[in-house]
Order: sequence, then C-alpha cells, then structure tokens
Amino acid sequence: MEKEVQEKASVLEEEAERKEAEERERQDALERESAEQEARDEEERREAELAEIERLEEEEASAARALLRKKAEERRAEEEAARLEKEEQERVARIEREAEQKAAEERRAAARKEAELEERAQRKAIEAKEKLRKKAIERKRKMESKEKESQQSRELAAMRAAEIEKELDERRERLDDLDKEARKKEIALLRISEKSKEIDFGLIGFATESDKNNLQRIGGVGPFIEEKLNALGIYTFKQISKLNPEMEDKVNDAIEFFPGRIRRDEWAKQAKTRSESEDPI
Repeated sequence: MEKEVQEKASVLEEEAERKEAEERERQDALERESAEQEARDEEERREAELAEIERLEEEEASAARALLRKKAEERRAEEEAARLEKEEQERVARIEREAEQKAAEERRAAARKEAELEERAQRKAIEAKEKLRKKAIERKRKMESKEKESQQSRELAAMRAAEIEKELDERRERLDDLDKEARKKEIALLRISEKSKEIDFGLIGFATESDKNNLQRIGGVGPFIEEKLNALGIYTFKQISKLNPEMEDKVNDAIEFFPGRIRRDEWAKQAKTRSESEDPI
C-alpha cells in the first residue's frame, strides 16, 4: 500500500508537475500572446503615428505647395502685370514715336509744299515778268509797226493827194459834158473829194480802188453813200473799223450825212465784224 501510495503520490506529483508545466506553458503562451498583442498594438500605434505624421506632413506639404502655387501665381501675375505695363509703355512709346515721325513728315511735307509753292510762285513771277516783257516788246513792235504803217499810209495819202488834185481838175473840166442830174452828183463827189485832206489816213489806213470792199453791206450805207466814201478815200471795212469818235464826225460831215448818223448806226462796229469775217468783200 505504501508502494501504491508512493506510486499514486508519484503519479499525482507527475500530474501536478505536468499541470504546472502546462500552466507555465499556458502562462508563457498568454504572455507571448500578450507580448505579441502589445507588439502589434505598438506597431499599429507607430503606424498610426506615422500615418498621422505623414498626414500632417502631407497637409503641411499641401499647404506649402498651395503657398508655393499662390506665390507662383502672384509672381506670374506680377510678371504678367510687368509685361503688360512694359508692353503698354512700349505701345505708348511707339505711338509717340509714330506721332513724332508723322509730325516730322508732315512738317517736311509742309516745308516741301511751301518750297514748291515758293518755287512755283517764283516761276510764275518770272513767267509773268517774261510775259509782260514779251507783251511790252510785242506792244512796242505793234506800235512801231502801226506807226510805220500810219506813216506809210500818210505818205501814200500825200502822194495820192497830188494825183487826186489832177484828177479833180480833169473831172471839173468834164462837168459841162454831163447832164443836169449827173453834173449835180459829180459836183457833190468833187466837193467831198476835196475834203479828203481832212481825213487822217495814218489812223484809218490807206486804200485804193483795187482794195475796195462792198461797203453797202454795212447797215445805213447805200450806193451813193458808198460813192461818197470812195470819193473821200475810204474803200474798205478795215478803214471804217478804225474810225474813232472824232474821225466819225469828220467823215460824217465830209460825206454830208445826217449829223451823228455814222455813230448811231455803229459803222465802226459793223465794219470790224465784216473785216474779221472769212468773206469781208
């Protein structure tokens, strides 16, 4: 029994040792599990802390990036504003340069125009002077020519006067051979011919029978008036066109016409038109 007791005690002791060992193993397992759990919790805490740090860092980085973006945008805005201001300044400067260039060009154009006008005025003045000089020369030439022509006309008239005196003497001698009517007409023509010395042929020009125009084409001149004019030495429209008021009166008296009739009928004007026509005869 003692042996059994010892065996039972040994078994119990072994059983107790086994249980104690199991208990120790269980405790060790619990401790290991607790340690592992703590390790896991620590790891999770660390991960959470790291995540929080990363989140904070990310927020700070995002804020920094936002700040950097804002600063970059502000810098770009400043640069854009500076660029626009520079462009505006350049535009204003360009406009001012263009305005100055345009004003300078306008001044040059005005100066050129003024110079051209001055040159044109000088040319015109020179041309006017030259024209006046030529007109003066032409007027002098015409006056000299007219004076020469007048002198020649007077000389021819003087030469013709001597011939007329001879012709008049011959015509007077033939008066007795004419009938009463013809004799009356011839006496009138002789009387008029004697007045030819009062006519200034230097003024109206000299003409002869061979130069004769049809003076009856002048209003107021009939056949006998034409004969009277011819007897006075007036044969052409040109001679009549040169009559001045004084000579009109002298011719009017010489041909024994109604006082002032030549002037009223405007013989000089009519004769001028006839003398300038294509067919003056």
